Parts: sequence; C-alpha cells; structure tokens
Amino acid sequence: MNSIRKIPKDLENDLLSKFLKGKIIFSASSLEIYFLDNIFLEMLDYDFQHEKSVFITEIVSKGSHQKIVNFIKSKMETLVIEEFSFFKKDQTRIKKIILLRKKTVGKTVLISLSINEEALSKDDISECCFQLLLENFHEAIIITDVSNLINELNNLGIKSENELSLKSKEVIKNIYNILSKIKILFVNRAFLKLFHTEKYEDVDLIINNLFDVENFNSFKIFIASLITNKQKFNFTITARTITKKKITTKVYITTILNHDQEYGKVIISFTDITENLKIEETIKRLESRFRAVFESSDIGIAILNNKKRFIEVNEALLQLCQYNIDEIKNLDLEEIVLSPGSKTLNYRIDEIFEQKRIYLKKAVKVRNKKGEILWWKFTISLIRSAEEDPKYCIALVEDITNQKRIENEREIHLRKIKKTEKRLRLLSKYLLNVQERERSYISKEIHDEIGQVLTAIKIELQSALRFIKSKRIVNHLKEGISLVDYTINRSRDMSMNLRPSIIDDLGLIPAIRWFLDKEGQRNNLNIKFNSEFHSISISSELKITCYRIIQEGVTNIIRHANTKNVWIDILEKKEEILIVIIDDGVGFDIENVVKNAHEGKSMGILGMIERAELMGGYLTINNFKEGKGTLIKAHLRK
Repeated sequence: MNSIRKIPKDLENDLLSKFLKGKIIFSASSLEIYFLDNIFLEMLDYDFQHEKSVFITEIVSKGSHQKIVNFIKSKMETLVIEEFSFFKKDQTRIKKIILLRKKTVGKTVLISLSINEEALSKDDISECCFQLLLENFHEAIIITDVSNLINELNNLGIKSENELSLKSKEVIKNIYNILSKIKILFVNRAFLKLFHTEKYEDVDLIINNLFDVENFNSFKIFIASLITNKQKFNFTITARTITKKKITTKVYITTILNHDQEYGKVIISFTDITENLKIEETIKRLESRFRAVFESSDIGIAILNNKKRFIEVNEALLQLCQYNIDEIKNLDLEEIVLSPGSKTLNYRIDEIFEQKRIYLKKAVKVRNKKGEILWWKFTISLIRSAEEDPKYCIALVEDITNQKRIENEREIHLRKIKKTEKRLRLLSKYLLNVQERERSYISKEIHDEIGQVLTAIKIELQSALRFIKSKRIVNHLKEGISLVDYTINRSRDMSMNLRPSIIDDLGLIPAIRWFLDKEGQRNNLNIKFNSEFHSISISSELKITCYRIIQEGVTNIIRHANTKNVWIDILEKKEEILIVIIDDGVGFDIENVVKNAHEGKSMGILGMIERAELMGGYLTINNFKEGKGTLIKAHLRK
C-alpha cells in the first residue's frame, strides 16, 4: 500500500500545469528554492540540475530580496511588486512584475513567486520536491485512476445520465464491485488526518464508506459528471471516519484527460465543513429566536443603517410612533427626534459606527405621527455583517414619557420642599434669636431689678437687728436674711443660666469653664475640658451656639448617663469648630433617641441638632464603645 504515497510519473506534468506553472517556490525561513518553473530557467539561463542547494538570494537583486523579506514579515497573504529585479547567469539585470503568495504547508511557510501565469511549463521536476508539497498540503487530497471504473460502466451499458437513472438499482446492487475499480494512486497526510487514521491501509475502507449505498446520490453525481465529461465539479457528502465519527465534507473533483482526450486520472480534494454546518445551524436557530423576540417584544426595536434610516422595525415601535411600516422606512431618525437631542444622538451613533463607542443609552424628546411630544430612551449597539463591516445598529426603544412626567413632578415637589425647609430654617433661626434676646432681657431684669431689691431687703433686715432686743424676733430676722441670701444666689444662677453675661464680658472659653466648674461641683462630676480655640472674632451667634450645645450635652449627661466622668473638647479647625462631648455612662438606643428628636419627643437633642444645622453644620450621636457611653460631635461652620 505504500505505493499510493508516490506521485505517478505520468501525472507530474499534468499536476504542474495546474499548480506550479510560472512559479518559483522557496522556503520563507531558509530561502532555499524547492522548485523553479521552466520559464525562470530559460529567462535566467541557469542550469540547476547539478546544484545541491540554491537560494533565492542568488538570483534576485538586493533591493528585491529586501521586498521579499518585508513581505515575509508582514501579515499580507499576497503582494504585487511592479519593479522586481532578477540576475541572469551573466549578471544581466531583468525587471519583471511579479506576484508573491504565502502558503503554510505543515510547519513550513512557502513563498510562491509568479510571473506570466498563463504560460504552461512541462519541465521535469524533482519528484521528491513535488511529493513534499502535496504530502504536506493543508487540504485533504487523493489522486485516483478511474479508467477501470469507466470501463466497468461501459460494460454495464451506462454511457449517459438517462441510462444511469434507468439502471440505478443495478448500480446499487454492484456498487462495491464498481468501487473496487477505482485505483488509488496517492493520498496525503491531511486526508488520513481528516478520517482519523495514520494508516494508509485504511484508505480502501474510507473510499468504500464515502461512496456506499447510504451515499448513493453523491456517487451518482460523481458517475454522472464522469459520463458527461465534466472536468471540474463538486458535491457535499456525509461520511464516517475510522473512529465512526460522522463528518460532512465538500468534495472537489478535477479530472485529467489523457492524450486521447479520455479520462484517466482524477484529483479529489476534501474540505471538512462539519463545524461550518453546525455554525450555520446555530445561526439559523439564533436568527429564528431573534425574529421571535423582535416580533413579540413589548419594547420597540429598530434596525438602523449608517445613514440613521429605519431598515426594519417591530410592531411595538410602530405603536409608539403611530406610523405604518412603509411610512417609517422612508424616515430618518432626525425626522422623529427633536432638537437639541437629535444632534447629540446622531453624533453618538456615528461614534458607534466608527467603533469609538460600544453602545449608548440616551433619553430624548420625539414627536409621533399625531404630533404628540414623547420621551424615548434609546439603547443602541452595533450589528456586524458577515464581513465584519459595521453596517447596521440595533436600537431598543422604551417610552419613558410617564416616567419623565413623574420625575418632573417630583422635581417640582422637591423644589417646594426645599423652599419650605429654607423658610422653616429662617423661622427657627429667628425664633432662637428671639429666645436669646428674651433670655438676655429676663436675665438682665433678674440681675438688675430683682437682685437689687433683694439686696436692699437684706440690708434693711440687717439694720433692724441693731434695734431689736427680743431674742425671738432676732432669730426670725436672721432666718429672713438667710432666705434673702438664698434668693439672691438663686436669682444670680437663673440670670447666668438664661444668658451668661460672662460670654460678652470675658469670652466663650471662660464662660464654658465657669459653667463646667459650677456643674461639676454641684453634681460631683469629674469633667475634663480641653480647648484648642483661639479665635476672638467669631460671631456672637456662633458663641451662643457653642455654649448652648455644651450646656445641653452636660445637662443630658447629668439626667440620663449615670456617670461621674465627662470629657469635652472644643477644637478650632480651618473651616469649622468641632465640639466633642464624651461620657462613659450607660449609653442609650441611638436610633430611638434620634427618631424621638425628629418627632419632637426629645427637645434637648432636637435643639442641639437644630442649632448645629442653623450654623451650616451637623451633629452626630454614637455609642462611645461597645454599646456603652455616648459620643456627640458637633461640626459648626465658622
């Protein structure tokens, strides 16, 4: 069976006329020449028969050699060079227009250099060189002698397609006998690989599987083409490999006539199209599914070309725009989309076609056939053609008119809410200022009026003691003087709590220290106060806010924390004043306290939050650590 690996001598010239006429073939890596056609031998006046190895650099100029090297390095498969120089044996330069082609054969890259491809050469060629080319060719190839097959058909009286049809049953009955008349002359490695074998002994079995009863229609095409003297024909056949795997191949037949113009040899090449058919079937299924989605979708779908013209639209989109199919196919996107959105949309779609953008999402105003103004949301992406050219895009269209109306109404309500909040802030600020003025007035009245009256009463009672001798009355007077002293002290405390005049007299930090010292002594608290505050030019309003937040924070600790340790910091930063109040008491449910504050159930916390926000800041309340203690931070803008 090894004989089928040899190219028959009488076939060489015929094969050359089909594959190698007018060519030089050489290796892309070594540049060694494998074959020179007779045209080149005569043109260059060389005799290469006695040379061991010949390289392309020996017969071309330096400049032309560089062109070949550049072609090999490039990704091009073909290249026409209009000015290409060869050197004859006597170093005479010959200029030609040549065509370079690149071909991978096994692991070798071959370059063919062609001129005058219409010329026919029957030059003798080294059998092993041409054997190498076909043996390693990437397509599956067999060469057969069908002369005995033709004789067998003649014996059966089959010389026309009509006779073949009439005698089909007889042909089927004798098919294996007929197939045995096909003589296999050559098989390349790609053929064996296609049918999952490495053994040349399996070739007869493969041929029988190719043209058996199951594939009789293909065999009938093969015989009919031979009968009708077709030199080139093809058909598709389904066969099984040696491993029983089912494959589909495209079979290309080239017949070669002998000197008597009769069929003798047939070159058969096979291309595996199994995966291609699977891909085609998958594409058909996907197209079917897409068509079903396209037609039944509730979302509008349109196919647009690069001129932004509607090529195809579904029923959902027709309902949105109120046009019929013929009307919308005569429209551009610009005729539906209103300015200024149309310009931006067109520009973005151009970017998609230019492959600068993968997809886009954009909401624009449109006008339907009835003249109604609607809002549509476009989601657009590219559709590539089979040639990978960006010719179309698909647009998904959603009617978001109601959504936009709701958004506009919400915006209006939000603006109203913001205006209301602003008015409430102004009112709250006004009320706090009024409250502070009232406190200041009451504090002054208590200090100046009531305090002075009580002091006068005390002086009068002390004067009366000098004139009264009765021990009993003296005791009553002393008790009255003590009550007056107590009332004076209480009125002084009330006056300071209402409006500590020390803020105005000595400043914020001394006022805070006085308050903390007083409350620490009164409630047995260990209060550590740290101040990094240096400004003397902050507003009176900010001073009062700082004082009141610390005052309310300490008051809450005294009432609820059940602790003796308090830490207070007041820190001046570039754009804000930070107040930090910490205790290690029992803590509380933060979410519940904040919720109660906003619902007006915890006026102290609410007052602290409100004062911080009125100064353009904010206040946070957290547990100090592990659910215990409280950490309050007030950020106040300067």
